[in-house]
Amino acid sequence: MGVAVPVRGLAGVFWRTLRKRSSLTLILVLSFSFCLLRSARNPEHVEERAMAAREEEEGEVITAREVQDTLMLMQEAVTTVESKCRRMALLGGVLTCSCSDKKCARDGGKFLCLDPDVMPPPRSCLALNFGIGYEFSFDEALANYGCRVIALDPTNSNVTNRVYQANLTHSLPSVRLKGSREVLASHRNIHALSLGLADKDYTMVLNLTTDGVGYRTNVAAYLTYRSLLRMLDNPRIDLLKIDIEGNEWDVFQEILESPDAAKLLQHVRQILMEVHFDFLKPSMTADEVLQAAWRAIGILRRLRDFGFRLAAADLNDTAQSYMLFGSMKLALFREITLIRRGVMAV
Repeated sequence: MGVAVPVRGLAGVFWRTLRKRSSLTLILVLSFSFCLLRSARNPEHVEERAMAAREEEEGEVITAREVQDTLMLMQEAVTTVESKCRRMALLGGVLTCSCSDKKCARDGGKFLCLDPDVMPPPRSCLALNFGIGYEFSFDEALANYGCRVIALDPTNSNVTNRVYQANLTHSLPSVRLKGSREVLASHRNIHALSLGLADKDYTMVLNLTTDGVGYRTNVAAYLTYRSLLRMLDNPRIDLLKIDIEGNEWDVFQEILESPDAAKLLQHVRQILMEVHFDFLKPSMTADEVLQAAWRAIGILRRLRDFGFRLAAADLNDTAQSYMLFGSMKLALFREITLIRRGVMAV
């Protein structure tokens, strides 16, 4: 009898504890069921949370519309004239014809704005021409206009590292500007140098073989714009002409990101440039296309921040290529003229 009392007491404690645990279990089951009911009544919330989790895991989804809008923005940056030029002249260029396409086009010519507030001063202007190619028509026309021209190209040692004289206008009348003396346009020197423009200083061996048989090379030296100006003893540059087969983006990014960018460009009145969009490749992902396009847009906007406005845009029909994206047809090469008004003459 002495043992029965403790046993009954232990049994009572165990029973009361079990009842409490059953109540707790019941509460947990009811709470979980209530959550399931709420989720069932609001399936869109479940889907939103699932989508958010997937986006967080996989990254933002790029739509075709977003890519097309960005390419359209890039195209508008080189086709929408912002500062209309009242006196535009086409300098240089050679007429080339294609028998297969049955059409002719002028290649190598550039549009120069002759509005009084942006025109290079004919008696004292200095122009840098990056990318000669194989003909001097633009350089001769600019020299005959009255500029001293320094032409640079590392790819053709047959025409570089020499001094030329432009004599094309010996039979033309002299140029008379309002409020100035006559300017004899002929016999202006063209200095041709075997140097290239790049975003860093370096040398490399170029393969100049064209026929696939005779192997021709040339040791080419490339300089940044800053290094070139330093080599030329920091002259006042009035005009830049740039046709360097797509490297213009690297060059201008290096210039515009420099702490002394304003000083490097302070006297430049016009930039005549062929822009290349052939950095866009069919093999690129949507993200890569966006990054490349926004880089070009950013560089063009930075030039605009420095006061340069689009005054002329010309579709280069010579060996033109296009990129198709949806309903959009993007030309990969364009000739543009950027002018900056308000540059004080010295």
